[in-house]
Formats: sequence, structure tokens, C-alpha cells
Amino acid sequence: MNLNSLKEENLTFLSSEVEELVRLASDDYSTGSEGRCGLERRCGLEGRCVTGSGLERRCGLEGRCVTGSGLERRCGLEGRCVTGSGLEGREYVTRSGLEEGEWVSMKDCKIDWLKVQHTLDGIPEERESEAWFKEAVRLLSPLLHHCHRCLVNLVASQHQTHVLSHLLQWTCQVEGLLTCSELICRGSSCNTDHLTALLSVTAVTERILGDLLWTRHKPVPFLLRDLLRTPDITHVLGPTRVEVLRILVGSVFGLNLRNLAWHGFLTPRQTCPAFPASLIIILADSAHTLQTSPSQDGQQQQQQLATEPLNIFLQGSGISGGVKVCTRPLITFPESVYGGQVFESVKVSRKCYDEIVTTSPIVPKVMIPVWTRIFQLMETHRYGLAMTLLLPAVECSLRCLFSAANQTSRRLLTAQTSTFYTTLDQILHPKVDHGENYIAPHLVQKCDEFPVKLGHQNIDATRTERVGSSHPLSFTARCFTRSRQE
Repeated sequence: MNLNSLKEENLTFLSSEVEELVRLASDDYSTGSEGRCGLERRCGLEGRCVTGSGLERRCGLEGRCVTGSGLERRCGLEGRCVTGSGLEGREYVTRSGLEEGEWVSMKDCKIDWLKVQHTLDGIPEERESEAWFKEAVRLLSPLLHHCHRCLVNLVASQHQTHVLSHLLQWTCQVEGLLTCSELICRGSSCNTDHLTALLSVTAVTERILGDLLWTRHKPVPFLLRDLLRTPDITHVLGPTRVEVLRILVGSVFGLNLRNLAWHGFLTPRQTCPAFPASLIIILADSAHTLQTSPSQDGQQQQQQLATEPLNIFLQGSGISGGVKVCTRPLITFPESVYGGQVFESVKVSRKCYDEIVTTSPIVPKVMIPVWTRIFQLMETHRYGLAMTLLLPAVECSLRCLFSAANQTSRRLLTAQTSTFYTTLDQILHPKVDHGENYIAPHLVQKCDEFPVKLGHQNIDATRTERVGSSHPLSFTARCFTRSRQE
């Protein structure tokens, strides 16, 4: 791999199929952002007459042209695509969840899970196949963006922020989630704060789900995807909510946001604020389910979403009865105190750091805004957020160095659905497929421990001190400087 390619303006670390999924989820069809012709363009029918296609018989538009024909208005899909598989007709359109109307209550974060369920049930592809996940991502895009607008509305008002805080009490992660909410609701679409929020929220979500299992005295799987497959999590949160979480963060065929972000594949410009916002609203909405008793009225939605005997209540909300969510102890690194005797004395100026990053051959140009933000967070003593952003950025650069030093295919730089990602495990391993790993001897073999612990929310990032962040930053500066020299 040629390191010069890392300076490309539009460089991506996502394969074409993964990038397409991210783009589908980022497009806000619910506001018709693609314009009037979005329906024809996305279905491959731009400017074509529908006569003979079967579309006119299904939608009652025989002999009419799609463009400007009123098809979108009749189906309640103005500016939107009916489906990804060929306009399956009025019945599926009605059930698909793309009709007019909100997905989320702006007042109390309640998500219309019956609507979500109908959307997913209406997908004709085999459930949980790669094609099914792609269609699910596209159809749920309006839900993600409604969640984002709901969060913006809540953060804009002090009273509404109190409502959000109250709904998140059960997570025992209110401070961190409110901080993420502020990061999401400010800045432009290319703001690195959106990536910071996504990293934090995915880690917090994994921690919270593990705490729910811990509360039920069950072993907690190490991987998020395995957590979301446990019967207990489905029992507590309901199958539809868990299915949406799997689409967002729990399957390689879905968006897989947790792994894309934490392994350094997502760039700031690819990180839609609706991604972390959706996870926060789902957690807030879960508060309603966790305090819901089994339905007595026979309504389908309540039967599906009630949590039966567990009936976990909102911690600190004053509701009596139920079971309190137990939290697992967080890991500390007491040895960092001794490390501070060395690294605390290392003083590197901001100007020097900027020069190291901008001149290093293994820092992709698209990731330079991330490094700029890391230094800003360090200067404002927000060390936990700085480390959250730094660790995936380091992995991204080390993967570039690994690929260049070992002359591997550029494919190893990208996240794909069909093969394992190249992560720190492979980067630090002494061997590669065709022989020796030339960079492993020059890297500390245990330098992946801190990223793994932080990425799975086993470390309290809000309590990270300068002494704990100086070590990774000094290590990074050394790697970048050495790569430039050699």
C-alpha cells in the first residue's frame, strides 16, 4: 500500500457495501431531503413511464409516468422510495413505516414500536439475511432522524433536559449521556463531536445492557453482539427494541456502528448525529418499558413490550417496588500513578503536536480534524473524551502503518461485511499471513489493553485524569515521529 494515498481528500475506510449502509441510514427520507425525484432515482425509474411494470396496477396509476405523476402523494411517500426491491405495492407501503407521522413522541421519548415492528415484518427478504439488514437500515432511516430531532428538542429546553435526565436515571450513566447529548446537538454535520458522542454512547450502551444481565445474576458476554442475543435482554427490553439495536450496533450485516467507530474506520464526515441520538432515545424510551407491568387489557403492543415479572423501576425516580439495576464495578489502573512520575514530566507544546500529526505519513488527511479535537479536549482538561477519541484514531494510523510495512492489500484498511476487520490484535501479532509482522517488535505488546477496556465501557472515562492520558498521547507522538523518520 502506498502511504501517499492517505492524503486523499475523500479517503474512506469502509468497503462499498458498508459505505452504502451508512449512507442509507444518514439520508433523511422523512423530510424529503432528496427532493421530488428521489423516488424515481432510487428505484431506477427516473423519467420512465410505469406502463407495463406492474406498478400502475398496484398503485392505481395505470398509464401514468412516475415523474410528477402524484405517485408519491397518493402513497404518502413524497420524495421517498417505496422499497429497495421494486415497489411492492400499496399494502406493503402502508405497513412499511414510511407513511406520514412521527415515530417518536417529542414530549416523553416514547417510540412507536408497533410501527417499527410492522416495518420490519414487511420486509420480504429472509429475516436477518444481508439483504434484510440493508432494507431494514433504509426503512428505519426516518426513525433515526426523528430520534435526532427529538433529542435536539429536549436539549434545547432546560425543562425538557430534566425530562431526559429523569428517563435516563435507570442507566446510572446520566452524566455521560447528557454530555453526549450536548455534543450531538451542536456543531455541523462534519463535526468531530458527533464521532466522540457515538464512541461514548456505544460504549455506555454496552455497559448498560451488561448491567441488566448482571441484575438478573447472569454472566455478561464480552461482545456486544452476543449480549444482544441473550434471551434475558430480549425478555427485559422486548424483541423489537433488541432487533433495532442489533441493526444499529449488533450485527456485521447491519450498521455495526460500535465496531466501525471504535476500530477507527468511521471518519467525522461519515458520522451522522442521528446515530448516537437514536441510541440515547432508545435508552430513554426503555424507561417506559422497564416500569411497565404485564398488560391486562390484551392489547397487542403491551403484550409484546411488557417486561413481565421483572418490572425494573427507574432508579432514583421515587417509584417504589421492582428491582434496582445493579452496576458492575469499573476497572481502575493504579499503575498509572507510577507512570505519571515519567509522563507527567513530558511537556509537549500544542504547536509541536500539530506539526507531528500534519507531517506524519500514517495520519490520513480525513482524520486530522479528529486529532485537532483531541488536543483541544486535552487543553480543556476533558481527558476522558480525549482518550475516547484518541484510541480509535491511533488504531486507524497503526493499521495504515501495518499495511504499508507488510505490503498488504489495501483491502485490509477497510471494514467489510464478509471478512474480519484488521484490528489491534492482528497489528500487534508477530506473524502475518505471508510471514513476519515487521512492526510488531516496535510496539508495546500490551498497548491494546486500555483501548479494549475503555471501548467496552469497563473504565470510567469521566474520571480519567491527565496522568492516564499522557501515556497514550506520548506513545502516539513517538509512533508518528518514528514513522516520519523511517
